[in-house]
Amino acid sequence: MASAPALLADGTVIAGSQDDVIYAITPAGVKRWDFRTGGDVESSASVGDDGTIYIGSDDRKLYALTPTALCAGRSTPAATCAPRLRSATA
Repeated sequence: MASAPALLADGTVIAGSQDDVIYAITPAGVKRWDFRTGGDVESSASVGDDGTIYIGSDDRKLYALTPTALCAGRSTPAATCAPRLRSATA
């Protein structure tokens, strides 16, 4: 991990990694979901008032991710619990 993580209201930790992936980790330390970008994720994530996760990548894009309702309050395998891409700008 090359950047500071962000914390969602439910305690989920959001962090980028040099393997081109943004990770969401539950307070229990379990991966909730991951999202692959086109480059290393070395910038720190930021969370908007509406819960949108903003994070940049070395692919020269700023990602805006909205965790899906499927993730909220459910114990779900990571493969079925993924964020929705709100936008990616170059």
